[in-house]
Amino acid sequence: AVVSTQSTGHKGKIRRVVKVTSKSCGNILVVQSVMNLLQSVISNSPKAGKELCKFLLDFLCPDVNLEAPWPDNAAIKAAIERDLNVLNAFDRMPILWNIFEEALSTKNSDLVVIVRAMLVVLISFWSSSRVKKCADSPPHLKNTVKLLDLLSKIEWLPAPMLNISQIIPVISPFEAMNLLFEITNHFKIHAPHMSPVPVTKFQTSLKDAVCLIVQKNIESVGVTAFLFARWGISSGGA
Repeated sequence: AVVSTQSTGHKGKIRRVVKVTSKSCGNILVVQSVMNLLQSVISNSPKAGKELCKFLLDFLCPDVNLEAPWPDNAAIKAAIERDLNVLNAFDRMPILWNIFEEALSTKNSDLVVIVRAMLVVLISFWSSSRVKKCADSPPHLKNTVKLLDLLSKIEWLPAPMLNISQIIPVISPFEAMNLLFEITNHFKIHAPHMSPVPVTKFQTSLKDAVCLIVQKNIESVGVTAFLFARWGISSGGA
């Protein structure tokens, strides 16, 4: 793609002219342009960030009561089709990941309903998967890693978990399911909010799950284990 700059007759404003040489370059430029616009708008207007969150919620979860408590298992099972539609939307329209990241940067806790839908679907998939390692199921590995990376970036996970996505490819589906299940339980007890989750709210069950996974996969995890050691998570357990 070739980008040139032209002056306009309106108060010295500059117009960027993009000549796309291939479809893939065009797609990348469109995504980058949209994200740059969103970042600019949100940084200059808190109200715009709220509107972006509202758009995502209306688009992905129009019938969800944002004031309702975290649903029980029966309610989760009843809503599995709706939750599946949420994750499928991200698969059909990858730019939603970029938009969702910008929305999450506002730390709007209402977005937890989208996170919850993804967690439910990924837990369901990994619980029934028969592959040996998560890396053997690229689409679901990608979605799991992307979700964990986003939750880490906005610090909705406690500090010891911020690098957890790095071990997902080498662990088993059963271990991934257990990990996501414990993260779900963490959100039930410690609802996401504006501030980073302190280490003191790192639940014992969540810590134990990570310790066990790292210990069982220490050869595959390798030096990544040291990312957790400083928080008391190592190949030797809690």
